[in-house]
Amino acid sequence: MKNFRIAVLILLIAIATPFALHRRAWALHKSTANHAAERISPLRIVSPAAGEELKQEQVVVKYAQIQAMQSNALNYELRLDDRDPVRTKYTNYTFEDLTPGKHNLVIQAVDANGAPVSGTRSEVQFSVASSAATIKAGTAMPNVPALPQPLASDLPNGNGSLPLLSIIGFGILVGGVISALRTRPAHK
Repeated sequence: MKNFRIAVLILLIAIATPFALHRRAWALHKSTANHAAERISPLRIVSPAAGEELKQEQVVVKYAQIQAMQSNALNYELRLDDRDPVRTKYTNYTFEDLTPGKHNLVIQAVDANGAPVSGTRSEVQFSVASSAATIKAGTAMPNVPALPQPLASDLPNGNGSLPLLSIIGFGILVGGVISALRTRPAHK
């Protein structure tokens, strides 16, 4: 029974490790945020410009490598708000179905294993005008009402502590079941 508990513990740690590492790779530490102005990233976002207001529900992201990096086999990882990151080897990408309001775009170089290359993070904030949603809604069928869109606050953040807490909770549940099985009488 002890070997079974050890195996369950190892399994839970193996499941939790990628979540913890992914969160750490994208986390903004206060010390790096304070020094962001002092260092220059080898990646520069060409468009959208910082503070730009777009009139459409899509954005064509263009970025350039302004300094040589250590490897030619680099890919780029793009993250728009709380969406899943997109990996590409090209220096442009189009995000569609943007909601009106402010958006935060982060671009970072990653190696062949998907690990972020330190010092390559570049970030820009832009906004989408509220008229962009009405233009697209006006082109839809006139008698069909638009479906409500989920807000960013409706779903948990993928970088939050919820996935790790879920795994810990699952481990506690499994441990409780094992404990209950060990303490029940053998004749029942």
